[in-house]
Amino acid sequence: MTGPVFAETPFYHAPKGLDIFDYGKWLKQALESTGEHSVESVPTWDFYNKLGPGDYEKILRANDVLIFSDTDARLFQLAPSFFDREKFGTKILTFPDRIRLTLEAVKPIGYNRRRTNFEKIDPRLKVAIFWQKKKKTFLLSYACHPVTLGPTKEISADWPGALIREIEGRGFRGLFFQGFCGDIDPVTYMNRRLGAGKNDLSIYGKILAERAFKSEKYVSFEGRAEVKAAERRIRLPLQVFPKSAIERETLAALEATKEFPHAGRVVRAWRRKVEKFQARFSRSPWMEDVPVQALAVGGLKILGLPGEVFSGLGLKLRRKWPSLMPIGYANGNVGYLPTREAFRTANDYACYCAPKFYAIFPFSPEAESVLLRAGNELLSSL
Repeated sequence: MTGPVFAETPFYHAPKGLDIFDYGKWLKQALESTGEHSVESVPTWDFYNKLGPGDYEKILRANDVLIFSDTDARLFQLAPSFFDREKFGTKILTFPDRIRLTLEAVKPIGYNRRRTNFEKIDPRLKVAIFWQKKKKTFLLSYACHPVTLGPTKEISADWPGALIREIEGRGFRGLFFQGFCGDIDPVTYMNRRLGAGKNDLSIYGKILAERAFKSEKYVSFEGRAEVKAAERRIRLPLQVFPKSAIERETLAALEATKEFPHAGRVVRAWRRKVEKFQARFSRSPWMEDVPVQALAVGGLKILGLPGEVFSGLGLKLRRKWPSLMPIGYANGNVGYLPTREAFRTANDYACYCAPKFYAIFPFSPEAESVLLRAGNELLSSL
């Protein structure tokens, strides 16, 4: 083809030099020609990509009619009933993308490093499969630290990267969220902390990907999945020790981290910060404004916490929410979020030492109750 290339949308067709042909301006002129109507023309590709949570509902409330071009409507995969206002009613709009949900137990690729065994781990791979037109997207979550290669100068996506490569190698899209893995390390560490290589990553990726593919056989797609979201800001209780204990805590931190290069510099920086803010935190021993977020897509429920959450918290939540997909490091990282039980171990690294790398006081054992209560309430609200 020679000469200029025009298209109604850049989706599916975006050759070099493409000009977008927006015939909506003539439709706008025709509709406004009587003076009875006011029309806002928005390219569907902007409409599709740039709306934030709740924006679509605001648009529905503010307008009497929405018109999509016949080509761009395919991007939304709208059902014919979308255009029938009587059938629309007062319910929140749902798109008829199909979603499939499943939990699959897999051969563990991680173990509980505190117990040095496979107790108190979550062996389930959480899989949500979104079917959009002729393209499948796998949304995956599993709980294990992605540190198989150990300390290395190499930049690596570790086993989650190997998992997504397997998914994409079959022609699908893949999106991975880290589960509650605060106390879960790769199983190769049970043999030796160093020595794992790219072959190990490939093995882990294949184990999880094959289980994800196999899971499709056993569940049915759910259509017209409604999307809901909720967020709450909470405060987590801290253990604020007196000024007289700062020297003792500093020495303990230096001893616990002596194998790590430059740890001394980090610990001394932590001490300076503690000396500056100890009085303030003694008066109000809380970490404020910690985000807890929940999302529901049809029957799929997701809970996001901003830290390295211990696996035991996810196991407790799953008693009430069997299909829950827990996600750690969600919109921030406040540090390790241990279970109440973990605090009973004197000098536990995650409970008492690691907080110094985050420049904070240790959390209180009561943090577990605060997190579980907030998570359950948010999930119940969806």
